[in-house]
Amino acid sequence: EEEGERPGMGGDGGVAPIGAQWEIFRREDVPALTEWLHWKWCRGELTYQVKHIKIPGVKHKSEVQQHPIHDQTNFLTAVDLAALHRDTGVKPWSFVQRLGDAVFIPGGCPHQVRNLRSCLKVAVDFVSPESTGYCLAMARELRGCGVEDKLQGRAMVLHGARLADELLNGGKPRTYGPASEAATAVFLADNAEVAAAAAARAAGRRFVADAEEEEEEEE
Repeated sequence: EEEGERPGMGGDGGVAPIGAQWEIFRREDVPALTEWLHWKWCRGELTYQVKHIKIPGVKHKSEVQQHPIHDQTNFLTAVDLAALHRDTGVKPWSFVQRLGDAVFIPGGCPHQVRNLRSCLKVAVDFVSPESTGYCLAMARELRGCGVEDKLQGRAMVLHGARLADELLNGGKPRTYGPASEAATAVFLADNAEVAAAAAARAAGRRFVADAEEEEEEEE
């Protein structure tokens, strides 16, 4: 096969073009990768490290590093990756993503991606039970760097525990005292009201559609 092509795309004998180049690092390599990035950043030896004109008394964002990975200010070229492997023995999984491919990234694995052509991507963040511990540890790191925790791992764990408890309680939310019972009652009433309003709107749309069909038949 020629580079950038894959037979059978869409079942019509076509080919799938290359879309992006990925590098994904193992969780076990994060400490060595972090230390190496910080070392190279301090020496100014990264290929795409931003360099500003020095202005006395002014600190640019790229001059203050909170975290070598979470700052998302570095991109490692082939030269950088070769130096990383030579200095630390760390080597990422490198592969090409083609049209129609899906990439799953394990929790806690640093990664970088470079588009090789104009691309439109769809990304979904999720947490698998096996990676919950890594996501909570990452959340602590992000808070220390002043970076938003987009996965909201603690909230997801609490929500999952609540749903599990609801299933064990016969499908009903469990209450803990009068205040909890009152709050749960309001929540269920609001949900019932929203569901009723949605059903009424759906019924109205069906009525309008049926009326339009009848008018077309009469014509």
